[in-house]
Amino acid sequence: MSGWLQYLKKMRGVLSHRGRRREEIEDLMQDALVRLLEYCEHGAEVREPEAVLVRTVQRLAMNHERDEHSDLYVDEPVENLDLVAGNV
Repeated sequence: MSGWLQYLKKMRGVLSHRGRRREEIEDLMQDALVRLLEYCEHGAEVREPEAVLVRTVQRLAMNHERDEHSDLYVDEPVENLDLVAGNV
C-alpha cells in the first residue's frame, strides 16, 4: 500500500507545482488511476506504474486546460476568417 501512497504524493506534487487547484488535482488523480486500472483489466502489464500515472495525469491536465479555453478556437479555415488589419 505504501507504493500507492507514494504514487499519489508524486502526482499531487506534479500537479500542484504546475499551479492546479486542490479540487482539480483530486479529479485528475482519480481519472489517472481509473485509466491505469482499466488498462490493466485489459491484460496489460505495467512495469513502472509511477511513471505511467505521472505521465497520464500530466496529459489529463493539459487536455483539461485546453478544453477550458475551447471558446478561443473556431472550426473554420483561416482563409474564411475576417481579419482586422492593425496600424503598423
